[in-house]
Amino acid sequence: MGWNVNDLQVLGLPPNTTSFREITNAYRKMKARWDPDRNSSPQAFNMSIIIEEAYRNLTDANDV
Repeated sequence: MGWNVNDLQVLGLPPNTTSFREITNAYRKMKARWDPDRNSSPQAFNMSIIIEEAYRNLTDANDV
């Protein structure tokens, strides 16, 4: 699968990831970790957006 390595890294996955299930599980884990309602870090909001974009890119790439 030709997923973007940077998007995989955002989700904490290795570049050789081949499973869509792994991507979805990593997305959910990272989204919960950086949820601005749960995380008081000033970076939480921006990280949440970055995680969302990476997941969207990866799922859009899967649709092609």
